[in-house]
Amino acid sequence: MGTFTPIFKLFKPDPTDTVDVESQVNNNYDIADVEFRSLMEYIYFTGSSVTDAAIPKKLDYKWYKSYNNGVAFWRKYPDNHIALSQDVKSFVTGWNDVTPYFAAAFTGVGQRFHVDWPYARIVTRSAGLSDVTLSGKMTRVNGAEIALNTIITMFTLPAAYWPLVDKVFTCLAGGSTNYSISRVTVSTAGVVSLYRMGDASTFAASERYIDLDGISYSTEVAA
Repeated sequence: MGTFTPIFKLFKPDPTDTVDVESQVNNNYDIADVEFRSLMEYIYFTGSSVTDAAIPKKLDYKWYKSYNNGVAFWRKYPDNHIALSQDVKSFVTGWNDVTPYFAAAFTGVGQRFHVDWPYARIVTRSAGLSDVTLSGKMTRVNGAEIALNTIITMFTLPAAYWPLVDKVFTCLAGGSTNYSISRVTVSTAGVVSLYRMGDASTFAASERYIDLDGISYSTEVAA
């Protein structure tokens, strides 16, 4: 009669057993494929906190919670109890939803990284408010094509995020059969505008977007 490993419950057939490939060998691979990921990278947790009792308490599992900046891993101590520890070398940035600042014609789309992160978002990465990153996607509320070769105001950021000089970025513009890009400008008054270049879209309405990922600047740097 076979036995199971103590941590991940992988089945170990007895040397005299006839091995069933599906239930014993392949099942072990399926378990390893899921379990080992939590040992190699931090896994996003959707509960109320990284201290939530619902987190599987397995050796060296790694978890993070984006909203409360919680980063934790589980470690077995000499008394054989598994306890929560904070990984001091890891940090989760605090995200803020930019939706309240959208122009009426625009909305955010995506769920690009995790299901309960805002569709479009902004992050301050320093102790103060100097470093700003925009992320997510913008699209027309009605799914219409974003006009070509036209300066369009998307939203205005709160004053804490205004740069000392205008910041200009080149971003992907989705929904075109050919290569399409957009010039995105963040003005000294926090106005975020775009100028889409390329060909008219023939894709589905859900693909007509401006990708804000990669817009990153310091409010304290003039050039």
